[in-house]
Amino acid sequence: MPEPFKNLISPATVEAYAQALPALAPGFDADAFRAATLPHLEARELKDRVRLLADALHAHLPGPYPQALAALLGLVGPPADLEQKNQFAFQLWPVTDFVERYGLSHPEASLDALHTLTQRFSGEFAIRPYLLRHREQTLARLHTWTEDPSPHVRRLVSEGTRTRLPWGQRLQPFIDDPAPVLALLEALRADPHPYVRRSVANNLNDLSKDHPARVVATCDRWLQQVQGPQTRALVDRALRGLVKQGRADALALHGAGGAEGLALTALTVSPRVVLGGQLELDFTVHNPHDAPVPAVIDLVLHFRKADGSLRPKVFKGTRLDLPPGARAVHKRLPLRPVTTRRHQPGTQRVEVQVNGRVLGGADFELELGDPG
Repeated sequence: MPEPFKNLISPATVEAYAQALPALAPGFDADAFRAATLPHLEARELKDRVRLLADALHAHLPGPYPQALAALLGLVGPPADLEQKNQFAFQLWPVTDFVERYGLSHPEASLDALHTLTQRFSGEFAIRPYLLRHREQTLARLHTWTEDPSPHVRRLVSEGTRTRLPWGQRLQPFIDDPAPVLALLEALRADPHPYVRRSVANNLNDLSKDHPARVVATCDRWLQQVQGPQTRALVDRALRGLVKQGRADALALHGAGGAEGLALTALTVSPRVVLGGQLELDFTVHNPHDAPVPAVIDLVLHFRKADGSLRPKVFKGTRLDLPPGARAVHKRLPLRPVTTRRHQPGTQRVEVQVNGRVLGGADFELELGDPG
């Protein structure tokens, strides 16, 4: 099984703070900090561990917030190298949480700190309360950051303004009116770094859940104004949610036609899969038209939940041109253990979706295998 995410914040993290902070903040009681955190760490999940440490830092660092913040910034190392794997300093997450929860009365100092911290560990969660409580001040700073030399800082602009960021506080004012967010994304749509462009696409995908027509229109305009593979990739990623829904205008921009007249036959599915293996499908798609049909073929997997119901998840598949007549397709879908889903054994279902329309499906049995 993968290492649990919660272990990114561990007793070793507590010890690192306990050893480093006395020199940076004279009067910091390292033993009291250990006592406030270590006995409670194991039972908590990741975000609760982060909050536990942030609260303990607030309780035990001497002096007012600006003084405590200066001491914590003494912990930062060099910026993360985006060319190397595993460079992000997760041990700094309690510091960004400290800024998020205790720095709102000092917005300028806190935004300066997030500029520094996001280059080591993203401030995408921490900046959200500032957008809600100090909206104009924070938006002005973000507009400046769209031209920052650091791709980490530029990505904070797009990732921090995602309206429905997973694990993050929802930005309801920008769900109601996305104009301020779209203005920031305009400045980043042709960013030189793929790390930033991918975040721009994810932001648009969030916005498409509430403003689908506006996102499609934005993507259409971008494709016309800045042609090239980078814009094409950004738009394809931004529209992925709408494409999975089968929305016609998004499919058209994605280069896919409708599903009218297409039919699925000869579907065979692995009857039994052990978790950790892969599901295999063979099927034929019939195109009755005289010309090829651009198609996006996705797989919809209906996972069994603990209560016995099924929950669908769309897995992005293949983009191809279906020639007139029959086209045989073979697909493999790995079914790996993940920490974000608890797999249940028994009957599951897989469906073939073409251009957003389900053409057919079949059941299969999932076994969990030997936990040892």
